[in-house]
Amino acid sequence: MATGVAESNLSNTSFELFPNPADRVVNIQSKNAGIQRIIVYHSDGKPIDELEGSARKIHLSDLPTGLYYVRLELFNGEAVTKKLIVQKE
Repeated sequence: MATGVAESNLSNTSFELFPNPADRVVNIQSKNAGIQRIIVYHSDGKPIDELEGSARKIHLSDLPTGLYYVRLELFNGEAVTKKLIVQKE
């Protein structure tokens, strides 16, 4: 029995975060229509925000400057993670 979510290396280019670095809002552009959820993690691995898969913007106003990770979990069981830099002016 398989548990968890498979991390896909092939899909790593299937979504983009822009602008990156960002200060207020980051946009998600994805070629994958099957996004189940989006999770934002602090660099220490703690999840700090979870969004519906239909979201295309992440609001960063409450996040301090730092390194974060954005993970897209797909309905097919794959997941893709990218780095996000929050840089306040």
